[in-house]
Amino acid sequence: MMLTTVKVYTRHNRNCPKRDRSDCARCNCMKWLCIYRDGKYKLVSARTRSWEKAGQKASELRDSFDPVKQLQGQLEAKAQKRDIKECAALERLRKYVARIGFWPLGDTGIYVMSMSQRTCKNRGQSRIH
Repeated sequence: MMLTTVKVYTRHNRNCPKRDRSDCARCNCMKWLCIYRDGKYKLVSARTRSWEKAGQKASELRDSFDPVKQLQGQLEAKAQKRDIKECAALERLRKYVARIGFWPLGDTGIYVMSMSQRTCKNRGQSRIH
């Protein structure tokens, strides 16, 4: 098992009164991330002066190293891609129905179409693509 840690620390400027404490979250100095992975240390700027924002970046970085969360992200991306394809198919069906002038599937098809449109809207799409 590979040990990976990400820790936030502060690099103080010369005039900071809290210069002797690298774990000080209250000063306005730049925050950095100390990453330990594969037996090596790497220091990376968090590009913020906020300890909370640096902590969020550290958490995102930790999650990116976690194989379970990587797999979960890949599965979510596939599911979102599938949902977009379904919405595109519904849009093509809607255009086909508008072109031929009637609904070939009867009342059941209309119910399925309306439920699917609501599903697309609930997933953050303003309309079916």
